[in-house]
Amino acid sequence: MHNMSALNRTATIMNTSAISTNDCLFDDSGVFNPEILRTGNQEDQQRELYNWMLGEGSSVFIKWVPDELVDDHIARQYFGHYGQVDRIDFVPKVNEHGKKSGHMAFVHFHRFNTENSFSNDVASSYPEPFETDFRAINRNNNAKVFKLKCCVNTRPIPKVLEFNASQITDMIQNMNLRIAAETAERLRDKEEIRNLKDQLAAVLQRLDTLEIPSVIAATDALVDSVAELCSEMQ
Repeated sequence: MHNMSALNRTATIMNTSAISTNDCLFDDSGVFNPEILRTGNQEDQQRELYNWMLGEGSSVFIKWVPDELVDDHIARQYFGHYGQVDRIDFVPKVNEHGKKSGHMAFVHFHRFNTENSFSNDVASSYPEPFETDFRAINRNNNAKVFKLKCCVNTRPIPKVLEFNASQITDMIQNMNLRIAAETAERLRDKEEIRNLKDQLAAVLQRLDTLEIPSVIAATDALVDSVAELCSEMQ
């Protein structure tokens, strides 16, 4: 049987085909509490999802966004259709091979736009992401469509901080992977230079008995180039 979200389960029990914001159930504060959403029971989750959907300062987490969207102006234009954007945090992602693979995004809203269903769709999909399309034109003037998987951000951060602990941990892990990959690449470069030096030494031995000015000049230039490259790799 398909697992329904907290809001969908509630809508089914109430025999409604859609969730109306007029039926929202708020706690005393009406402020979204992510800890209760993560750990509470079904009724708690329903209340907090409603608080998130209609409250101020709610945010959306997107696990991956393409490079075409990693621009504050473009991103604000795109997400501005869904509400009044406060700020957007982009966090680099690095795969297990140490290669950059796009960014994560945290979109923080002052409030959502009630004239469209975006916040309702995201809340109704919880804990699964809600997919929405982002269309872009690349440098070759070709249209591309990307699927953005938007989730309720269950670890929102205060505006006074740049990143919270979880985001910093992700960034440190990504940085460690990048450093490891760059270190491995430098080691490969050094190995190639050592091989080049060995090949050069073998060539010099074979040319040692020759006294051709043009060969001597070319050899000296090559020796100087390799020496300079070696010094740069130190």
